[in-house]
Amino acid sequence: MIVRVGLGASFVYLGLVQKLFMPGQALGVVAKYDLTAVVPVSPELWVVGAGLTEMALGIALALGLFTRAGCGVAIAMFTTTLFGLPDDPVMAHVSLFGLVSVLVITGGGAYSVDRWLAGQFGSTGATERTGAESTPMAD
Repeated sequence: MIVRVGLGASFVYLGLVQKLFMPGQALGVVAKYDLTAVVPVSPELWVVGAGLTEMALGIALALGLFTRAGCGVAIAMFTTTLFGLPDDPVMAHVSLFGLVSVLVITGGGAYSVDRWLAGQFGSTGATERTGAESTPMAD
């Protein structure tokens, strides 16, 4: 839970502060790498979109909502910047790769929306509601 919430808070911070509250540096990155050629929108919309995406991913991770899928998105984002930007600071992403990898392996944990959803809609919960006998294969 500590890794998940900490990583989620980091994403929210980066999206909110570095992209939305202080967009100058992010606008510089968009101009430097001509990212508007990749996604043909204005640089300002590019930065807002990136900031909102980071925030949404951070909130989902902090809540433990679709944790493994969110980590897949994060790995895709890190890999894209690693190989897409020629002078990307690799060392800045190594720890993030590690933390996301931990969550891919462990999942959301006990105190997550994922765990709650599994309890509500999982096979064990369904057999208890219907009164059907549970078999080892169904669990």
